[in-house]
Amino acid sequence: MKQVLVIGGVCVLLLGGAAVVVAGKTPVVVADVDWKSRRGTDGYYTGKEQYFDLPTMTVNLKGEGRFLKLSLAVEYRLGAELVNEKPAAADAAGGHGGAKGAGPVTPFDKAMPEIKDRLNLLLSNKTVGDIEGLENKKRLKEEVRHELEDAVFPERLGRIEKVFIKEIVVQ
Repeated sequence: MKQVLVIGGVCVLLLGGAAVVVAGKTPVVVADVDWKSRRGTDGYYTGKEQYFDLPTMTVNLKGEGRFLKLSLAVEYRLGAELVNEKPAAADAAGGHGGAKGAGPVTPFDKAMPEIKDRLNLLLSNKTVGDIEGLENKKRLKEEVRHELEDAVFPERLGRIEKVFIKEIVVQ
């Protein structure tokens, strides 16, 4: 009886090994991934975190004759479509029309007019009371994150992870 079990076990191992060898030799067909349907999901944003410093903004606050000076930085991630995309000819030539010393064009550079417009509208409708205090600053950061994401990544090809306040002055 023990011999039958041993022989049966050896046969199972041999058949399993043969199946692994045969399965390993079959061509694997990789279908194109439908990235568009994955936009907005956590798994879509595979790129490493990147940072961008926004230009300092100075706006008049609503109805009080005071102004706000704000410097921000953002942490963002690109989606798989942008991470795997081949650089365009202009980007490969150094960005900004191939000018020497200019870095690659970021999604923020391309959207800068809309970024400035959205942030000017958002910030100029704030009062001093809307900005003072920890909770109000956290709320402001989330509002800015939302506006930036809509301006820079309207098709959800990237995601703003965090907004950092580098400087905030109310006078």
